[in-house]
Amino acid sequence: MKNILLSLLFFCLFTLAKSESKDSIKIYYTGEIIVLSKDNQLERSSRNEEFLINPLTSQRFVTLDNPFNSIQGLRTRKNSKNESVIIMRGYDQRQIGLFFDGVPITNQFDGMIDLSNFSISSVSKITSSKGLPSVMYGANNLGGSINIITDNVFSENSGLANIQIGNNLQSYSAKISQNLDAFFLTASYSNTFTDNFRTSSSFPGENNKIVNSSFNNKNGFFKIAYIINESSIYSLSFLTINNSKDIPRNIETTRPRFWKMPKYNTYILNLTYNTKFNDFLSLRGNFFFNKGDNVLNSYDDSTYSTQKTRNAFVSTQKDSKFGGFLFTEINSGFLDLTKLTISISQEKHDEQGNTGAEWKSFESRISTFGIEQNFSTGHFGAILGSSYDILLPIYANGNSLRKNETSLNFHFGVNFRLENFRIFSNYSKKNRFPTLKEFYAEILGAVVANPDLSSETGENTELGINYEISESIRISSSLFYNKVKNLIDVAFLPDNKRQFVNIGKAQFYGFEASVNYNYLQYNALLAFNYLKSENISDNATSSIITLRPEISLQARISAVYQFGLNFELEYLLYKKQYAYNSDKKTYFEMPDYGLMNLFIQYSIIKNISIYSSLNNIFDVYYISDWGYPQQGFNFSFGLKLIY
Repeated sequence: MKNILLSLLFFCLFTLAKSESKDSIKIYYTGEIIVLSKDNQLERSSRNEEFLINPLTSQRFVTLDNPFNSIQGLRTRKNSKNESVIIMRGYDQRQIGLFFDGVPITNQFDGMIDLSNFSISSVSKITSSKGLPSVMYGANNLGGSINIITDNVFSENSGLANIQIGNNLQSYSAKISQNLDAFFLTASYSNTFTDNFRTSSSFPGENNKIVNSSFNNKNGFFKIAYIINESSIYSLSFLTINNSKDIPRNIETTRPRFWKMPKYNTYILNLTYNTKFNDFLSLRGNFFFNKGDNVLNSYDDSTYSTQKTRNAFVSTQKDSKFGGFLFTEINSGFLDLTKLTISISQEKHDEQGNTGAEWKSFESRISTFGIEQNFSTGHFGAILGSSYDILLPIYANGNSLRKNETSLNFHFGVNFRLENFRIFSNYSKKNRFPTLKEFYAEILGAVVANPDLSSETGENTELGINYEISESIRISSSLFYNKVKNLIDVAFLPDNKRQFVNIGKAQFYGFEASVNYNYLQYNALLAFNYLKSENISDNATSSIITLRPEISLQARISAVYQFGLNFELEYLLYKKQYAYNSDKKTYFEMPDYGLMNLFIQYSIIKNISIYSSLNNIFDVYYISDWGYPQQGFNFSFGLKLIY
């Protein structure tokens, strides 16, 4: 496997050096060339979203999880481990492809990643593809894909220093970008600390302070790019994350857990390449290495000082992943753009359930081979693609390996467009392989392995329109229907054992609509979402699928004034969602809530700005899950220096 990757690496570097075409490539896209080229038919046949991290949002959102709530159809929430996870049109994070500059960041062990561990200081934009993923995305993108794109390394020379302090926040960051002839580099560092937060003053308890909720986040990022000629560039980037996090206890359960995560370390090394030989052929892709080292501590009681009881432990997990993408674009002249892709990702997971316990090791490889074809004639366009995904178990802690899992996937989309109007429709069939944890994991003897699990499969259908009524008004809307088979969930067995099993089917359907209005220096957005999530398994005791709001609304207005004042006012509303009370074994409807947030920034002089962020202005009490209240009114003030 390593020989294959090395051969591909030398081949790509050789082709970069040999390329002599004078056609300039769009160098801005060095961070997103893996999963998002400027593919007109893919964009025209689906509802892709692009969220820019502009000067306003870069100061308003400190960690990466927060901006996702501003993207229609997406939502982040805190789970029982105080991790920020995503929901996209009903699909949870395990069923969504998440990439950082083209590097898959969810791990193959449990399919999760905590987005609050990523700083926003190095990010320039977030792109999402709902329901119609390109073959460039590889495997396990059943519900769609998201790419987090770092700063444009080819920007002008600049530097930035920032300090932000609030009632529950301290954040410091610095960034520099430099042009050194053929080399371009950018580097950033941030340190964010949050103290134990207070929930709303209307909290129905004696003390509204949520203990054990602190968080210390350190992020460093470096990227350097080299232009060989006008048609060949490559870049090398390195991201380091060093975090520690407390995990609030469930305040309502009769069996609380007392956990801390003293270490969450992640390192990502990524080499990307992009070369255009001529008008007929171009090549792009990356090679990456990703390493993680995490520790979870369980304590005896709320003092978080002793680990003597049977339920206390020090659990250590180590993950390493390497792989790459090879993506080829062909313009034959008699057909529209043809795309071919190969992606390989191999991951090793080691875990120790407690200090002194035996280490367990699991390893697997996922490969994808894909082809995609664009079509266009007059006002009509289409895209047709297919991919073949392979899961190869390599090692399962000395146990017998399950057989290989394969999946043939396909998708197509059509569109009709006029100058200011576009109507589109698409269909895709995708899969999600079971994670290593779902296959094999036996944590402290409480989970029974199930190597016979089948892959989840999903079918996504969408019909949508985009209409620019005028230069100032733009509307977008989509109807969607998603259906999942072989849904994986936890089954409770005798003797307090648990096991991951295929429980049946689920469906997610709904409607999205948004209106965007621009007038002079003002921009206004109104976005409405309706989502129905149902468990339609034959043996289901309830049709409820938890933590999916049926109705959500986003209203936002922003302005940029010539005299240096900027502001953004946002209102987020969530209605009719359910959670599960595991003590009573019952579902319950969570309280509806709406959050008002305000951000103001003023440039004192050209290079110095002050700003303030006020969140949950009306001090609304709300919960992210059963027993987990979230922050009440909170604020911060900041100072930004630019040169």
